[in-house]
Amino acid sequence: MYIEDKFGFNFEFKLITQPDESDSDFYCFPGCMRGGWVDGIAIDFDQFGWCGSFARGKVSKNGINGIYSFPGKDKVLIVSKGKGYLVSPEKPESTIELKMQPIMGVYCNTFLEIIIVNDFTHFIAFNKEVQVWKSKRISYDGIRDIEMSDEFINGEAWSSPENKWLPFKLSLDSGVCIGGAFDD
Repeated sequence: MYIEDKFGFNFEFKLITQPDESDSDFYCFPGCMRGGWVDGIAIDFDQFGWCGSFARGKVSKNGINGIYSFPGKDKVLIVSKGKGYLVSPEKPESTIELKMQPIMGVYCNTFLEIIIVNDFTHFIAFNKEVQVWKSKRISYDGIRDIEMSDEFINGEAWSSPENKWLPFKLSLDSGVCIGGAFDD
């Protein structure tokens, strides 16, 4: 399991294979159903008295898996086979299921204190509290060769009409994109 801690965590957690029914409440997501269990990533937030199982995405077999620290250090982004969950370990009922699916990449930018996710066509950035931007559609069906600096993401976007990969440059401050497969 990939664990990214560039922002750090203000809490502890551990991966589990089944709930420990003796000392923790357990929930399944999406839906924060108490006592439920689903196939996917399972985490014990023992210091908060609960564990959760986070359902896998079903959109793409290439959706990523990972646990990512979040700006502000009080949340965690859990991605289970491309399905994303923004979790506050202190309040499992406040878990947010990200609408973007499948998540194909996650990038932590400590310079701007944002976390960026992408699917096949767009990027979305979050700061410690809210979504700060969503890019225009960059690709018809694929983004690759991503490189991130403090201020930009560079990569290639698939253009179906041209049947080739086209370069793009995405501003991490604003989400404005130059290039790619779509013009505004």
